[in-house]
Amino acid sequence: MRVTLKQAAERIRRSLPANGGSGVTSALRGGRGKAAVLVPLFEDNQDSQTDGLSVWLTKRSSTKVSTHRGEIAFPGGKAEEKETPEETARREAKEEVGLGSEEVEILRCMPPLLSKHMLEVTPVLASVRSKFVPKPQTEEVDLVFKAPLSQFLEGENHHSKLYYHGNERHPYTVHFFEYHDREHDEMHVIWGLTAYILIKVATIVYEKKPVFSMDNSQRKSNM
Repeated sequence: MRVTLKQAAERIRRSLPANGGSGVTSALRGGRGKAAVLVPLFEDNQDSQTDGLSVWLTKRSSTKVSTHRGEIAFPGGKAEEKETPEETARREAKEEVGLGSEEVEILRCMPPLLSKHMLEVTPVLASVRSKFVPKPQTEEVDLVFKAPLSQFLEGENHHSKLYYHGNERHPYTVHFFEYHDREHDEMHVIWGLTAYILIKVATIVYEKKPVFSMDNSQRKSNM
């Protein structure tokens, strides 16, 4: 079923509270710092691979960063002092891919998640003008590419693994998606926290569950 960006925005606002990114649950209070990522959704009517909605993602540098080298991520990073999640996400998106405030509308924030590096990460969901074309603005980003949002509910290019974190007795599920970026002729593996957030966003936007099993125990992954 085709979903427009306007419909997606309405469903996101209806499903998530206006202050969704402001609270920190007791499970996250041991975090080592705060961060935010921007989840930039846009209407993509020129790509036959999509049903109309896509998301911008980045491939991090393989040499110029200390963590997550070569991994797929949203624009985002650590919060500066007294920043809100929305402010952090906007600033990082501008610094990393050139996304200015005039091109983006913040929709809602998801509740914070705990990354494998013990950061409290708030996903900030946003709509982006379809004419905007992001480009790497820093040596920390090798590539910016788009992916259809609906693929994160499908099982064709998906698999998952169970992981143990530290001394925890119970495993958590990490999801992996393989995606062929035709524009740059590259195969990307989208996994961990990035994949988890995309599954959750797609579930809200398309109002249906993924075809694969989703384990609610996942809370640490690859930011």
